[in-house]
Amino acid sequence: MGRALCGFMKGMVVGLLAGATLGALAASYMHKNRRGLKRNVGHALRTVGDLTDSVLGMF
Repeated sequence: MGRALCGFMKGMVVGLLAGATLGALAASYMHKNRRGLKRNVGHALRTVGDLTDSVLGMF
């Protein structure tokens, strides 16, 4: 039981560190490239909307 808990805790720590690193990189990218990011988000939202309309149209 003790070894399993130790492995679980190590996995949680690695996951938290990876998430924090990815979050910091994403925040840095968003701050530097605000205009391009807004454009890309707009394209993505439009694409998801078109996909949703297509799926609903099939039914």
